[in-house]
Amino acid sequence: QPPDDRALSLLARTQPWPLAPMRHRVLAADGRLRWFAVTIIDASALAPPARWLVLLHDQTAEHDALEQARRADAEVAHWFELSPLGMLVYDSHGLVLRSNAAFDGLVERVPVVLEGAAPELQQLLGWRNGALEPTLVPGAHPVERQVLLPLAQGPRRLWARLSCQAGQLGETRVMAMVQDRSAEDERDLV
Repeated sequence: QPPDDRALSLLARTQPWPLAPMRHRVLAADGRLRWFAVTIIDASALAPPARWLVLLHDQTAEHDALEQARRADAEVAHWFELSPLGMLVYDSHGLVLRSNAAFDGLVERVPVVLEGAAPELQQLLGWRNGALEPTLVPGAHPVERQVLLPLAQGPRRLWARLSCQAGQLGETRVMAMVQDRSAEDERDLV
């Protein structure tokens, strides 16, 4: 057992029985850290003398998969924030789950729910009459939109690419990547 865990194991031994299932790390002979769920059962109640049943369940694969998923989530969150494109994620109820600073800068005020957004922003993000547009379904090709969004400093031509995904629990989420195309409009006018 790694030295960090020994103190916890010794403390657990002083707790009243039965002990709740615990997770322990064990240093294997090959030097790898293995994770186990440990359950200790007092079997002497069935028949004397004192007997203990110790069940060890190797959870290393599950632990490693969870750790890898946590790292991937952190990496995606990092890229989301670093993106020069405005990015926004919302659910099938129009609740804005996340947006980055670039998106905030493009639209001036990020709505909490799409229902409260300007009609042009709703159109850009594929939200119509309080629901997702019919073309936004999980597995479909991304949809592109363009609108002229009226803002305090003047209208801004925004382009968006929308992708709809189904989550693990069946929920629907839409990710929008938004770009300012106002400079292209100005160049075309010259």
